[in-house]
Amino acid sequence: MDLPAEIIGIIVAYIAGYDAIYCFGVGLSHIDSIPMHDLASLRLVNKTFCYFASKHFFRILSWGGGLWDEICYSPYAVHVRQMHLIGPDHGSERMSWEKLTIQLPDVLSCLPHLETMVVHLEVLSTSDLEAINPQRVLVQSFEKAPLLKLRNLLVFFDGLKAYKAGTLREAVTPKKQVTRLLQGLRRLSLQSPDAMVPDTWTKAQSLAADFLACLLNLPETSATQPAPEAEDGVKQDMSQGSSTLELELLALAELAVPGSVPATFATLATQSLRHFDMHRVLLVSGNWCDILLSLSHMPQLVKFRLKRCKQWEMGSDRQLICVNLVPAPGVKAEVDECDYEAPLACLPLELGLAYVAALRQVNVNRSSAGMTPLWHQGKWWTCQ
Repeated sequence: MDLPAEIIGIIVAYIAGYDAIYCFGVGLSHIDSIPMHDLASLRLVNKTFCYFASKHFFRILSWGGGLWDEICYSPYAVHVRQMHLIGPDHGSERMSWEKLTIQLPDVLSCLPHLETMVVHLEVLSTSDLEAINPQRVLVQSFEKAPLLKLRNLLVFFDGLKAYKAGTLREAVTPKKQVTRLLQGLRRLSLQSPDAMVPDTWTKAQSLAADFLACLLNLPETSATQPAPEAEDGVKQDMSQGSSTLELELLALAELAVPGSVPATFATLATQSLRHFDMHRVLLVSGNWCDILLSLSHMPQLVKFRLKRCKQWEMGSDRQLICVNLVPAPGVKAEVDECDYEAPLACLPLELGLAYVAALRQVNVNRSSAGMTPLWHQGKWWTCQ
């Protein structure tokens, strides 16, 4: 006896239930799981089962699966909601950087309902970096693909942790497609796993930081070269449509960036930002005080942290200040071996006032939303 379509839909949805892993607030389903194998079997039962199961079976697309042509150029492309892009590694026969550069724009153009994109790229040497320029590959792919429904972008750069400023990059000017992509994003996360934050004498920058600069069309900078604040320029680029972003979560980790990067996002997403998460982020120009002051004017912000973040000490080119402002209960602070600890009361006056102002605004927002207030927790360190 044939089952009604509604019952089949319920059966398929139950079987497709999966555990999710969370990365900076974004739920990512497991690609290789038992439900995926069960869905593959259900697609063979009959046309009705195939129709309902395909919606879940093709929801996630992974480059490593080697199914780009079969999926992207088929009717099943409309079902893809998440894409996991894993760069070429160690002589993979399925893909090369040349193939990725050529095919990625076409692949993205075939996915009209893509909502989440996770990019994990590994560059092993400076020579590879010069030949590949992964930032350019990504940004130029965004220029050519109308990703109108992309809401979550997570980028991981691995392998080469840092490179000398000036090694890259040819000018990449974001076009209207990139501006539209930025305006559609709700969650943006960039990270260089296990990267070493550059020290005082390192004239280096990270791939993820340079990708952000490419995305916002900010000038290239280094630890000893201040970057001009560029919020006005970015707003001018967006003047064709809305001059604001609807970003709800900004998470940066293990990066050295100019202050203009988080400041630009904070300025453009003032009315929408809810989570501001910085972990081991070094400002190569600017200071955290100005960024905290911008947080104190955000009507939707309910969570923020500056965990083991650093900035140059004012009036010094050799000493770093490490700030650990994590306003949440039960959080144990971490201290690097080269740092000595001081209580929150010893924060520089301007930074302390900015932190208190941001925390006050967040607790007002949390109270309005029926949430418990955050605790006054924070410490700072100076690198010896």
